[in-house]
Amino acid sequence: MSLMSAARALIALAAMPTLVIMLFAAVPWNSAQPLDLIVMLFLFPFVAAWAIAPYVMAGKLAGDCEGAEGWWLVAAIPIVAAPVIWIYLEAFVFADTLDAQVGLVFAIFPLYQAVAVLAVYGAILGLRWLKAQRQ
Repeated sequence: MSLMSAARALIALAAMPTLVIMLFAAVPWNSAQPLDLIVMLFLFPFVAAWAIAPYVMAGKLAGDCEGAEGWWLVAAIPIVAAPVIWIYLEAFVFADTLDAQVGLVFAIFPLYQAVAVLAVYGAILGLRWLKAQRQ
């Protein structure tokens, strides 16, 4: 298995808990209101796309990395994904009571992850530029 295949597998592994926790957080089937299920079925694909967008970005960037540069991306994936997945678990699974604002983590953390992925990619581009300047 190549380095980039490993990176993509790690990215997919990190994206799965996000989608599972998102589905768990939605829980429209526990509601007595049939409208909740309709709203959830309409909104879920859009919110899911937003929540996994940083993972998709990281997967696209993994295809652009080569050689030793790829290790930066492989090392950054757990650093970017683990805290967010832990906060998702803490907010939705381990919490005694769900607060109404807990769902906002799906609005805020993908933005944090996207910035972190772009920062790692910026570091990789910086390394490429330094390497080109030395030659």
